[in-house]
Amino acid sequence: MDKYQQIMVGVSQTMYTLLRGSAKGSGWHDKAEYHFNHSQYKKHIGEFYQYLSDNDLVLPSYCILACTLARSEHFRSPMRLYGRVDLMRYLRELREYCGSSESFVEVADLIYHLLEYQGNLPPGDRKSVFFTFNNLLKEVDVFLGSEDKKGSKYLQTYYTLVDRVQELKDSRIDPKLWIVAKYEKCVKAFKDNIAFSVLANNNSLEPDLSKLKQETNDEWRDIRQFLGVSLSCEFPDESVPKGWRPASGDRDKMEDIVKITRDGYYYYPDGSQRRGKRHYMNNSYMVINCTPENFEGFKGSWDDPRLLTKMPTWEEYSKYGPEEKYWVEDGSSLNERGKPVTWRKK
Repeated sequence: MDKYQQIMVGVSQTMYTLLRGSAKGSGWHDKAEYHFNHSQYKKHIGEFYQYLSDNDLVLPSYCILACTLARSEHFRSPMRLYGRVDLMRYLRELREYCGSSESFVEVADLIYHLLEYQGNLPPGDRKSVFFTFNNLLKEVDVFLGSEDKKGSKYLQTYYTLVDRVQELKDSRIDPKLWIVAKYEKCVKAFKDNIAFSVLANNNSLEPDLSKLKQETNDEWRDIRQFLGVSLSCEFPDESVPKGWRPASGDRDKMEDIVKITRDGYYYYPDGSQRRGKRHYMNNSYMVINCTPENFEGFKGSWDDPRLLTKMPTWEEYSKYGPEEKYWVEDGSSLNERGKPVTWRKK
């Protein structure tokens, strides 16, 4: 298979799982070579590639959107899934409405982000988002195009989503935060699964946009999400200890924490204080300061239990340790009174 065919297979497998909870029944994936090399498909594949090129359609994004508009039987072969004449027209016109390939990609990525978020939730905390082709369509009004298009149909819900994404970006709000927040409100509001049109349309289930704007522009956002603390949690020392986690019994109280200090202590609204865990806990002078600027470099080893009792590297200590240093690169004490240390090697 060429790289485009590999993308078509990969997106189909992933989207089938996200949309239906299982890849079973999407049998063409296991026979992809047969389908792409079969004489019946070779001509159609070439025409399909030309269609993508002529209309400036990004293949992975096209595939994501095509999968949301497919019924189960369409997953039996690549051209049933991606090459239906009506689908190709709808997505070509959607790309035109987007105005740029970047906007088209953003819409597809947003839908994928929502489905991925939904799929990662525990079964009891989620409701499935469903896409019904006919419910996403509407007849063209005069204002949307020339008279010769009147009466034909277009993907109204996706056009609405294009406009919502642009409005949110103009308001400096991350669309991914918005769609997750709205999904969470819908989960509480509906007993059954959620129609995607409910998420895309502006209605009474809109989340608090002012809060989302604050969250979008919060430099601590990635750290907050990683730790599980709320937007109101403060970091008064402008850092959190590398590897910080609450005491074992407080894992389910993260949203209640109002403050975390540089030394690893955290506080609740009633003023009560608890000591959290952090890397290199055996030495109170070995607190490594994590900030929004260096968080990505620390994230991968954050929950490594071995680092709770080990020593930092010299680079960590010299760059991100306490402002007042007590040891030098060879491990000897600056004032010659403290015990020498052995820095951890990378």
